[in-house]
Amino acid sequence: TAGLNFTNVADFYRYTAHREEHGHRLVLRPKTSGLKRMLRELHVWITDDALIARTEALLPKDDRVVTIYKNQRAVAVPANTFEFKPPAEVKVTTPLGKSPG
Repeated sequence: TAGLNFTNVADFYRYTAHREEHGHRLVLRPKTSGLKRMLRELHVWITDDALIARTEALLPKDDRVVTIYKNQRAVAVPANTFEFKPPAEVKVTTPLGKSPG
């Protein structure tokens, strides 16, 4: 479902950010009816080290799902992990004249 992977967050959520003692808290509220059927509000606590410490999802029927993250490690991901390497027989096009990437 669009919006669940948090790509283009502003397209799918109204959001606010709050500074807290050990980091920040983001509050996301869905814009679309499809997302509103699954989620009423999502709070995300982010540490000063840019790690997610906790999430709290408020669901439409007043259920609450809290997840606490521990023992996280920031691991460097090599840039070539994200290189686009299509097979030789694939024709890559650029719709509307936009360059890829």
